[in-house]
Amino acid sequence: MTQNTTILVLEDFGQLRRRAASILGQVGYSVLQAASAGSALELLLGGTPIDLLVVDAVLLERPDASALLRETTRRRPGLSVLLTSSFNRSADPPPEGFDSYFFLAKPYSKTELIDAVAQATGRAVSDSRARRGQA
Repeated sequence: MTQNTTILVLEDFGQLRRRAASILGQVGYSVLQAASAGSALELLLGGTPIDLLVVDAVLLERPDASALLRETTRRRPGLSVLLTSSFNRSADPPPEGFDSYFFLAKPYSKTELIDAVAQATGRAVSDSRARRGQA
């Protein structure tokens, strides 16, 4: 069930961010978007209920993903995180003290994104038609 599940997508490459947000919105998630760690942190700390942070492990601007995750862990303990990266999981380890996260390698298909988000949120997507094909 994806209703009432809010996901924050942090990706500094606009086309990828919009694509991920579109895919997740199509299957019923409420999606917020951020182009930088600073704007993501504002949303995370602004009182908006967020169930999952989908974040590119390698952000080009400061603060970077590691700084964001450290601050998120401190201020929003227990928030589920899905790291995405074109590098392998061991090449992009999370910051120290941040060991609970899910990982999705780039490039990913529509189905892979939906499955990873469902795993990270613990909520299955109910509309299997939306899961077919690749975006």
